[in-house]
Amino acid sequence: MATHVIHVEVVGRDGPKLQKFYADAFGWGIDTDNPDGYGMFRQDDGLTAGIGKSQDGGAGHVTFYVHADDPQGT
Repeated sequence: MATHVIHVEVVGRDGPKLQKFYADAFGWGIDTDNPDGYGMFRQDDGLTAGIGKSQDGGAGHVTFYVHADDPQGT
């Protein structure tokens, strides 16, 4: 049964600081070339990440999206 993380979303009060932290910690090249400066990362094995400022200005959250070949069995 194969399961793996396919996407991570990290949002918080200081989007640029979060982007720098994850870029430095994991060596990610984060693309912020969009109107809101929301950071996107894509890895060759399919892992993606979105990192930026929380929309409501709140403390933020981290969400992991996981792929499972058999969700019910997992």
